[in-house]
Amino acid sequence: MTANTLEIASPKTWRVLETTTNQAATSLLVRGLSSPSDAVRRGCLNSLIARKDPEGFRQLLLNWDQYDSADIELLRSNARCFVNAARSLLASDEMRDKKFALAAITELDITDSIDILMEYVLSRHHPLHDAACYCLLSMSQRLGRDSRVAGRLDSPLRQTLVKKLHGELLRHCEISVVVKAWLTAVHWDDGAQRSLLLDPSHSAYLRLISELATSNDPAALQLLAGYFWRPTTPPSLQALILEHSNPELFIEMAKLVTDEQLDSLLCQLQLSAPLACLKNFDWSSFKVERSVER
Repeated sequence: MTANTLEIASPKTWRVLETTTNQAATSLLVRGLSSPSDAVRRGCLNSLIARKDPEGFRQLLLNWDQYDSADIELLRSNARCFVNAARSLLASDEMRDKKFALAAITELDITDSIDILMEYVLSRHHPLHDAACYCLLSMSQRLGRDSRVAGRLDSPLRQTLVKKLHGELLRHCEISVVVKAWLTAVHWDDGAQRSLLLDPSHSAYLRLISELATSNDPAALQLLAGYFWRPTTPPSLQALILEHSNPELFIEMAKLVTDEQLDSLLCQLQLSAPLACLKNFDWSSFKVERSVER
């Protein structure tokens, strides 16, 4: 059988390719990954995943440039399968292997690879430094946004990311990309973030406060908005929020208010000191959902 004959393969043939212990099946399926036929390519993707063969997982990442968005979505639903393969390729001596691993980690949110990824993030002169920073920030932004906007605090991928990033932040709080990745990944109710902001003596405290005070990144504004409505927010952080002048901050505050909370939070807002972000605020300058306008 050749890769071309997979175009007419029956369901029985695919099942045999998935279950046989003959390694030739893996080789055949890998060749099929370059097929121009979507059906053949996805059949090979599914079969290689079903085989649970470490070499098959490795080859799936090494053929990353063959996939379209639907292929990547299929792989994303099985992302946990590729942790060891991604780590192995990142540790490879081949630059091409490393690049494919970084692309896969970025698209599939393989947060278990953060420790190896950080080697390149911290090596400013490494050829993969920029790609590794992009990978780290992309994962942090995507998973952090889901937690803050959709309330998905219990995502295992984000929990792994936050745990690993916390360790990196404690060791490398002077590295701006680490600070930014942390602030884009966390939620205002994360215990690790709360502990850091309650401890002015901590080495990371000033870096976090400085970034929150000056950043106009949506993630930073979402965090500040969440902290504004929390009665347990430290006074120093509340003062920072009051002084932040970006009007987008108030939009993020409004997004967090449900109909049930509206009256009580309006009272809280009236009792608050003046917000700099409300100075000369003009709703007509923003495109917002009707629920936010209320």
